[in-house]
Amino acid sequence: MNKMKLALLAFALSAVVVLVLPALTVAQGAPGEEHAGPPHHMPTVQEQMQEFTHRLQLTQEQQPKVKAILEDMHEQMKQLRESSSGSSEDTKAKMRDIHDKAHARIRELLTDEQKVKFDKMIEEHHKHMEGPGHGDAGAPPPPDHQ
Repeated sequence: MNKMKLALLAFALSAVVVLVLPALTVAQGAPGEEHAGPPHHMPTVQEQMQEFTHRLQLTQEQQPKVKAILEDMHEQMKQLRESSSGSSEDTKAKMRDIHDKAHARIRELLTDEQKVKFDKMIEEHHKHMEGPGHGDAGAPPPPDHQ
């Protein structure tokens, strides 16, 4: 009977270690990490196209043009991440520049009504990125497109 209790206790402790330890590791974050919370996920081109098409009601003519801009932006971001040897702030500034240029190119394709919606989307994105866990509270506001 004692062996059975010991085996059950050992199993329970093992289960606790297996289930709790990974959660504690994630909660603490990696050494040197600037922010808490989940890592920022950059949406894929497909995810962005779905959101843009839905929220901006992109036309069939606009969709391939916007997709090409997003693909170009993603490629530039990928190259920057792979070749980045500069400071973290320098890399963030370059990424913001890539984003801003892509957003300006997309904006040129939009109708006046879509531009209003797009500007609101960008503003929401900037607020989200400035929020807790993103370490960008001092980022400059988006350019005024009025």
